[in-house]
Amino acid sequence: MESLWPENLTVTGIKAPVIILREQASLLGDTTQNIIEAEVKRADVSPDMRLDKKNDMGFRYVFYIVAPALGNYQYKLFTIWHSVDLYPVIICPDQDVRDELYPDSHKDEIQTESENEFIEMLKAIFHSKKTGNIIQALVSQSTAP
Repeated sequence: MESLWPENLTVTGIKAPVIILREQASLLGDTTQNIIEAEVKRADVSPDMRLDKKNDMGFRYVFYIVAPALGNYQYKLFTIWHSVDLYPVIICPDQDVRDELYPDSHKDEIQTESENEFIEMLKAIFHSKKTGNIIQALVSQSTAP
């Protein structure tokens, strides 16, 4: 039987948010010589979110900063949600990070509409003073004699 499917189904120019997160997690380990690492974990989506066909945010991931020398201590830096369409992505950062990036906003979530916006927001989160302080504190404790 002849296939009725198009030939280019596996070709995409868009990178999934989870792939970007995993790449950045790996790069943090490289940057700190694995004193500090990061981990991306898939999280359950509440039934309410799965049933909401309008928003269908069926994919949820949590980005943790991890200190292996401290018994694999984990600090949750942010959570993301997105639909099967990949973008937009909703980011719920650590409250202090959010307040640093958006001091006049009372919103808990940040919505990014595209891969580029998502990458720029991740850069802002990673470059925030709070994120730097967390990593420096964990490095200090991890390398203490």
